Amino acid sequence: MLPEASQATGLPVGTPIGVGGHDHLVGAFAVGALEPGVVLDSMGTAEAITMPLPGPHLAPELGRRGYSQGLAAIGDRFTNYIFGGFPASGASVEWFRSLFAETLPHAELIARASACPPGCHGVGFLPDLRGRISPVPDALARGAWFGLAADSTAAMLYRAILEGLAFEARQTLDTLIELPDLPPIRRITAIGGNTQNPLLMQIKASVYGRPILAAEMAEATALGAALLGGLAAGLWPDASAARAGLQLGFRQIDPVPGWGEHYAAQYRTVYQPAYAALRPLHHAAAALAG
Repeated sequence: MLPEASQATGLPVGTPIGVGGHDHLVGAFAVGALEPGVVLDSMGTAEAITMPLPGPHLAPELGRRGYSQGLAAIGDRFTNYIFGGFPASGASVEWFRSLFAETLPHAELIARASACPPGCHGVGFLPDLRGRISPVPDALARGAWFGLAADSTAAMLYRAILEGLAFEARQTLDTLIELPDLPPIRRITAIGGNTQNPLLMQIKASVYGRPILAAEMAEATALGAALLGGLAAGLWPDASAARAGLQLGFRQIDPVPGWGEHYAAQYRTVYQPAYAALRPLHHAAAALAG
């Protein structure tokens, strides 16, 4: 710390200053998900899909589809990445609970939804409660249930939200890997509070059609921030040494037999067309609302 900063803050001259970073990327560092071929699915209030790259990607289509890219500088290590996602992931779950299940334990809600079949008898959900970032940027996009019937239950509506979150994550990843010259996906690692929802994780693995490795560390982002602080303070010589002593556990969530085929059809024929079909209505409603 410089003298003028010391005078302004009251901290001693020479106090180490550590620079933090975006929460999803800091979590990626903590769980070793900054290697090309590793996709990080960070599942918090918002959801972020991060793909490390061997270098910058120059396709203009990247920006048009709402993805961003950057360079994560951690100690002596520099990693390019592409980043996309949607802002109402865990927020969609908490919104539902605040309206319909405020006094019901979350475990009970999950158990009831687990008894519903995949596809919820035709009920679907678009998780655009806070607009849409990628793969189609649209600030006026709105969330929606569709396919409701007189016998639709709260458990179906909740499970439809979980399925919608899984479909949106897959769409974010699918549209990203359509771009040229991206490394093949070797594994998907997940962090964040929503990884504690066993039904959501089973649905996501089935929708992705591949296993997910979920970090057992409940606060991967906080751990990453602590590692950055230790690097700044000189506790380790480099980023690799900072992670070398970690003994992180992961649990593997596999696709549920029989779910994948149904979800693949639902994703292709129902979920993917849903946003485009509802977009004119949402934009017209926004215009009327002023």
